[in-house]
Amino acid sequence: MEEKQLTGYINSTESFGSVDGPGVRFIFFMQGCPLRCKYCHNPEMWAGINRSQQVKKNESPQSADEITSQLMLKLTPQEALNMALRYKNYWKGGGGITVSGGEAMCQMEFVTELFRLAKALGINTALDTSGIVFK
Repeated sequence: MEEKQLTGYINSTESFGSVDGPGVRFIFFMQGCPLRCKYCHNPEMWAGINRSQQVKKNESPQSADEITSQLMLKLTPQEALNMALRYKNYWKGGGGITVSGGEAMCQMEFVTELFRLAKALGINTALDTSGIVFK
């Protein structure tokens, strides 16, 4: 039986963030959030991840989840880290990687593994979360 590979669903990234932690940061904006905050900065990330639906290229999407799944990145923690590492030369003065969202902890296993890999390389990490998944 084939082992299922851990993946994360990323709505977007920012390569030179300066407000989501110390120094210059690479930011992953994770898809999905159970909250509907009135003044949310990223409401396009609210839609959850429907892993059971696959949309073929020539089919028209039938739901918001299907539309969202076509727009986001699906990466392993190592692939995500490799993407961020292209910008490592800019992370002076405490810079590094921030994971935000949506709600980053809706994909806790992915974020944990990404941070484990980053910490093994001495990379500063930051997490932007509401903590709603622990409620």
